[in-house]
Amino acid sequence: MQCKSRLILTVVLLVGCHQALPPEQPSPFDGTTLRVAAPAPLHDLIRAHAARWVFQHHATLQFQDTSENADLVVFPVSQLLSQASRLQSVPNELQQRGHRYDWNSLLPLYRERFLRAEAETRALPLAGEAPVAVYRRDLYANESLQTAYKQWRANTKRPALSLRLPLTWREWTDQALFFAEHFKKPSLTPLPPTAEGRDRLFHTLAASHARRAIREDEPEGADHEAEVFLFHYRPGSHEPRLNTPGFVYALDLLREMQPARSANPDSLSRGEPALAVIEAGELTDLQRNPATRDRYGVFTMPGADRFWNSADRAMTAEGSNLVPYQGAGGWLVGVTRSSSHADAAWDLLAELTGPRRSSEIASEPRWGAGPTRLEHLVRDRWDSLGVDNVTAQTLKDLTGRHLLQHGLKNPVSILRVPDRTARVAALDAALLAATTGKQSPQAALDEATAAWKKLDDALGKDNARRIYRQSLNLID
Repeated sequence: MQCKSRLILTVVLLVGCHQALPPEQPSPFDGTTLRVAAPAPLHDLIRAHAARWVFQHHATLQFQDTSENADLVVFPVSQLLSQASRLQSVPNELQQRGHRYDWNSLLPLYRERFLRAEAETRALPLAGEAPVAVYRRDLYANESLQTAYKQWRANTKRPALSLRLPLTWREWTDQALFFAEHFKKPSLTPLPPTAEGRDRLFHTLAASHARRAIREDEPEGADHEAEVFLFHYRPGSHEPRLNTPGFVYALDLLREMQPARSANPDSLSRGEPALAVIEAGELTDLQRNPATRDRYGVFTMPGADRFWNSADRAMTAEGSNLVPYQGAGGWLVGVTRSSSHADAAWDLLAELTGPRRSSEIASEPRWGAGPTRLEHLVRDRWDSLGVDNVTAQTLKDLTGRHLLQHGLKNPVSILRVPDRTARVAALDAALLAATTGKQSPQAALDEATAAWKKLDDALGKDNARRIYRQSLNLID
């Protein structure tokens, strides 16, 4: 009888506990289908890192080629102003202290510059950039090449210099020509195959030759706006600077390098170039390839031996005038105004670009290994690229300097105006004309400048000036 009473009590207690459990609440986004407009290579990134959210909410992601009727749009940093009128503002909630998104941990270049348009925050960073210069370790450790290089410089009436990792693009050019002549084969990768790629390479050089690097502790002068913000245009007159000495010198260096360039797009995977500029994530492929494993080291991006300030006054650098060029890599994502599932879209983005998922994305080589948050710069997972500990630490330091700890007020931002495509095309025509010897760098950039002036005239000069300043987050 006592056992029977205990059994009844146990059953009652179990039933009571079961009844006390609250029913599982359905997700407010249950069964939602979100339409995503993104370049095909990014579909796998989004699928992989949104998988948990999709499973949790029984949702579906539907990818499409065009942004028409999309809920989410993925685009390069340079296109934010073009997309801005179609995008919602990022909810204030995500930007509040204490929110799981941790807004203040975003890198300042995103939080304060690249996510903003029309005085509003319009997007979130999906993947970042991490450009790095690499060199052939075996060549720079070869003592006989040291002797040959000194002799080559003497024979070509260049100032005496040892064969060292190039501090400036002038040294880079000289060394590339030396290696090409010495080994009688190309020593550089081909020019990038796209107009945007060539534009990035040119601006990487032009940033250091057409802008004076200004330290953070330098007092603000009368030319503050021109030196810190304006780059492509002169202050006041809003005249393009493309054909001024700093830009011309940068293009002249690219023209000089051309004989040392390979025509083989696979030259880097063969371990042929002595020097190259790559994205950090590409190191993984180099390390997995027997022909290039441990063959390349990383070093600081070169700067300028001579440069011109915003007033086009020639100056000589003490060592190297190095100004980072930012925004030419990486991807942003925003929610369209027309989205009928905006709450779900923002909830997904809070997960996809938040602290945990963004750290996973930044650690993956195939997405470029570009940081978007402060903690990505101090992470210990650079070894996921397959490099040794010393290279991993150097890479961490170099990327941090490029994106954040450069000690400068005035890194150059990518041009973000809505008619960027037309401006890149005009400049690219000049780059190709000069590098192939069809025109001098000065003549080619004179034509590009004329094309930019026509674009400004079509907008109305005052309006063009307003748009350009807006792209720099300058508000009159």
